[in-house]
Amino acid sequence: MYKTTIKIEGMISKMCEFHIRRAIKRVIVPVKIKTAYSLGTAIVYTEEQIDQEALTEAIDKTGYVVKEITSKEVYSKNDLIDFFKRLTSKKDTE
Repeated sequence: MYKTTIKIEGMISKMCEFHIRRAIKRVIVPVKIKTAYSLGTAIVYTEEQIDQEALTEAIDKTGYVVKEITSKEVYSKNDLIDFFKRLTSKKDTE
């Protein structure tokens, strides 16, 4: 899973967050989106890497300005649960 943080200029209300989420959903299939107009950010969780150029273009078309996009691979809760199950089962067999 990937966590992409987008710094956006121009968001001033909850309605702006709605516009951002809608623009994001037009170009990608997110697992989860968190927006915060007070921080000027949107955080998007996806299964695949995001096409940053397409995402920037979609947001810019709505009248907001993308200042920065950073992305990193993260683990989901299910990944961690599976990891600990495997770890526990190895200890049981030793």
